[in-house]
Amino acid sequence: MILRFSVENFHSFRESQTLHLAAVPSCKERLSENTFLGWGDRLRLLRSVAVYGANASGKSNFFLAVRCFQQLVTLPQVLDSLPADVFLFDSDMRQRPVTFEIEWVQETTCYRYGFSMTREKFVREWLYAKTLQTRRERVLFLRDHHSEEDVIEVGNSFEGADEAIIRKTRAQALFLSTCGQFAVPEAEKILTFFKTQMLSVMWSVDLSFGAEFTLNCLKEGRNADQIKAFVRQTDPCIADLWVEEEASSTPVAQGIAPVKRKRLWFSAQGSDQRYLVEQFSSLGTFKALQLAGPIFEALSRGSALFVDELDARLHPILTQAILRLFNSSESNPHNAQLIFNTHDTNLLNTSLYDAQGKKHFLLRRDQVYFMERDATFGSHLYSLIDFGKNQKTSIRKNEAFERDYLEGRYGAIPFLGDLWAGENA
Repeated sequence: MILRFSVENFHSFRESQTLHLAAVPSCKERLSENTFLGWGDRLRLLRSVAVYGANASGKSNFFLAVRCFQQLVTLPQVLDSLPADVFLFDSDMRQRPVTFEIEWVQETTCYRYGFSMTREKFVREWLYAKTLQTRRERVLFLRDHHSEEDVIEVGNSFEGADEAIIRKTRAQALFLSTCGQFAVPEAEKILTFFKTQMLSVMWSVDLSFGAEFTLNCLKEGRNADQIKAFVRQTDPCIADLWVEEEASSTPVAQGIAPVKRKRLWFSAQGSDQRYLVEQFSSLGTFKALQLAGPIFEALSRGSALFVDELDARLHPILTQAILRLFNSSESNPHNAQLIFNTHDTNLLNTSLYDAQGKKHFLLRRDQVYFMERDATFGSHLYSLIDFGKNQKTSIRKNEAFERDYLEGRYGAIPFLGDLWAGENA
C-alpha cells in the first residue's frame, strides 16, 4: 500500500509535488468504505484518489513520473542515457537533478525510497525502513556522488549488500536494482513488490500494457468471469469472450518458431456465430478491455493501479462503477488503491446513501486533488481538503463541489478568452 509519491524537477514540475494517500484525520466521511487501516492499524489510507485539472496542467506528467520511476527500478538493463527530463522553463533547474521518492508499507515494514538523477548518472539514492516494533527510521543504505566518486554507505540491517556489490554498481544503475540482481534478500523482496504488488501504470498515450494484460488474464482464466461481465457492460451484444493464438504469417529464419499472435473473439447474444473483437467493437469497448484485466488483478492482489485519463471513452456511469469497486470494502477486501486523473466532474457530487438513508458523496474531500500551473508554467498539486486550510476557510463535506470547481473556486480550470476572435484578440 502506498503512502505517498513525490516528484521534483521533472517535465512540468519545478518544485517537489507530493500525492498523499494517507487519510486526513479531520475528514470523517465514509471511513469504513473509502478508507482502510494498515500497518498494524496504525495508518488509515485511501482506497482511491482522483486528480482534476485543466488540459496541460501536468496531470499526465505526474503519471509519467510514476511510470518512469517504476521502469527505472524494475528494468534489468542499464541505460546509456537516463530519462532525466528536467523542468525547461527555468535555466537554473537544467543543472539540477530529477528526484523521485516513494513511501509505502510492505508486510510489517514501512519503507521510504528515492533517488536523484541526471542524464549521465544517479547522483543520490536512499532507502530507509521502520517497523511496527520500533517505528523509528533506520538507514538501509545511502548513496551520494562526490566529484568523480560514487559513495555508498550500507546500514548494518541491509544484509548481503557487501563491498563487492558496491563496486559492481555502475553510475547509470540503481544500487537497489543491483542488489536485487545479486540476491540481496531485502532488495529482492522490495523489487518483487514493485513488480507484482503495486505501481501498475496505464498511461493514456500507450494502453498496450492493459490490452496485453487482459488477454493474458482471459487466456489463463485469471478473473475471467469478472472481466467478461465488465466488458458486457459496455457492449450488451457480447455473450462470451475467449482468446486464441495463431501463428504469424511473417516469414522467420529457419529453426525459429513463428511468433504467435493472440486474437480476441466474442460470440453474440442469441447467435452461434463468432466474431473478432477488433473488427466489430467500439473504441469504448476497447478501452474497457484495456482496463478490465489490470482493474480486477489489482482488486484480487491488493495492489496500486495508476490510470491516466480513466474516463476517456467511457460513459460516466461506468467510470462511477469502477470507482465504487475500489471504494467498497466488499469488492475490494485486499485494499487495492486506484489513482487516476479525470475531467469527469460528475464524480465530485455523485450521491450515495447508507443503510440509514443518510446521503454521502462518492469521494471524500481528501480523495480529490487538483493540478494547476502557475505563471511560470510550473505544476502544483493540492488536495481539496488542504485548499480550505490554505485559504483559511473550511471546505465542508456537503458543499456543491462540482459547481464550485467549474466556477473556479478551487482553481485548476482553463481560463478561456474569445475562441472566435483568433490570434488578434
